[in-house]
Amino acid sequence: MSVEEIAALAGSHSHVVITGGEPLAQDIKPLVTALGQRHITVETSGTIFAELPGVSLFSISPKLGSSGYTPKPAVLRKYFATAPGRMQLKFVIADAHDLELARALLGDLAADLPQSTPIVLQPESGRAGDGDSYVQFLEWLTTAVLGDPAWHAYDVRVLPQLHYLLWKGVAGR
Repeated sequence: MSVEEIAALAGSHSHVVITGGEPLAQDIKPLVTALGQRHITVETSGTIFAELPGVSLFSISPKLGSSGYTPKPAVLRKYFATAPGRMQLKFVIADAHDLELARALLGDLAADLPQSTPIVLQPESGRAGDGDSYVQFLEWLTTAVLGDPAWHAYDVRVLPQLHYLLWKGVAGR
C-alpha cells in the first residue's frame, strides 16, 4: 500500500498506532508526515533509532532474555536524548530472570533516563498462561515489584494485556 492509502485508512481517527514487527526497519517518516496532527504512537523494540518529531509517543519495548534478543543501550540513550516526555519503556516479563534483567538495564541507564518516563511491565502471555494462571502471574509480578525497593525509583505500572484477559489468548482477537 502507498503512504497515502495507509493515511486514508486512518480516516478521522485522532489516534494512530504504528506497530509491526519492527516498524522502524523501514522509513516511516513519510507516513508520520502524512498522518499529520494526530496522536501517533510508534511501537518499537528500541533496536533502531529514528528521529521523528511528529511522533507523540514512542512505546519502546526492549527485548529481554526470554525473547532471545539483547537490548541496545546506545539506541535507547538516543531516544532518551531526543524524545523525553514522548516515550515509555515497556518490558514483557516471562519470569523472575526477565524481571531482574529489566531492573538491571534500567539501573545501567538510570543516569540518562528522563525521570518521568513511564515504565510498563506486562506478563508474557505464553509463559503466564491464561485464565487464573495469567492472573496469578500478574499478581506475582505486581508483588515482586512492590516488594523490591529498587523499583520504587521509577514510575512503574504493572499492566495486563487486556486483550489476552478478555479473549483468553485466542489468536487474532
